Amino acid sequence: MASKRAWRLLGAVIILVGAILLIVALFTPWYAVKTSAETGGSTTVYSYLGMPSMNGTIQFSCSPAAGCPSSTSYPSGTNVGNVVETAFFLLIAGITLGVLATILVFAARDNARRSGFGLALGVLALFLAIITPGFFAVALPPAFSNDGGSSGTNTSGPWSSFMGSSRTPCCNPLNGWLTYDWGPAIGWYLSIVASAILLIGVIILFSRRKESPPTKTIVTPASAAPDPATQPPPSPPPGP
Repeated sequence: MASKRAWRLLGAVIILVGAILLIVALFTPWYAVKTSAETGGSTTVYSYLGMPSMNGTIQFSCSPAAGCPSSTSYPSGTNVGNVVETAFFLLIAGITLGVLATILVFAARDNARRSGFGLALGVLALFLAIITPGFFAVALPPAFSNDGGSSGTNTSGPWSSFMGSSRTPCCNPLNGWLTYDWGPAIGWYLSIVASAILLIGVIILFSRRKESPPTKTIVTPASAAPDPATQPPPSPPPGP
């Protein structure tokens, strides 16, 4: 029994590690679009999860850094903003369920049946951790397309695929090329890793969900003295 209990606690710890990775993913960029000029200089736009009203969900990295904006937010009502906001709340729900699953399993470590509820929450956390990056990858290109799509001669970009690269002639008169690179950033990949870790924790909890009841040993004495109350009265001595 002690071994199975230890395995359940291990599964709970692994689920907690997965939830912590989701928290880290929440504060790291999920998407990046880099524009590089053939004549020199580049700008990278990093997209973070969050609500459109949250400032800092879009951040910039420029070379040279002069004139580079620090951060901004998604315009309210845009399709990209809606996708990012939905992924934000899905991830928060997955984090919350993962933490609750860990707490319940630890609180019920001596009772396999009680830990079943913790297992159920762990499964839900795993489900949300899986669908969040999947939803983000599927919904983001159409959102970019509906918000404006391509402009000018640049027909390939985040609106045409989730990741990719393209080149387009730059400026008038023509003085070089612009190279566009776009795709998922570290937060998106972290959510994939977190999903794998959560899966391991859920598998451990599922495999240890049942526990054999303790065996009761009935001790039978080798010999037992008869109850005096049940013995017949002694026979009277024989007469003279």
